[in-house]
Amino acid sequence: MGMHIVCLDLEGVLVPEIWIAFAKESGISELTRTTRDEPDYDKLMNWRLGILKEHGLGPVSYTHLRAHETKAN
Repeated sequence: MGMHIVCLDLEGVLVPEIWIAFAKESGISELTRTTRDEPDYDKLMNWRLGILKEHGLGPVSYTHLRAHETKAN
C-alpha cells in the first residue's frame, strides 16, 4: 500500500478568502484585491497594509505578518 499526498490551496477553495471576507465586514472594498489581481504577493501585501493604514487600522507591519506565518508553519 503506497502513500498518496494531496496538496490543496485551502483559502478560497474550502474556506472564503480572508481578505474578501474582511473587506465585506469592514466595508473597505479595496481589500477585495487578491493575487488574481496582483500576482506579486509582496507588492499586494504592502498595498493592503497601506489601505489598512489609510483607514486607521494599524500599525501592522508586513514583517510582523510574515513572522506570524513562519511561526504557524
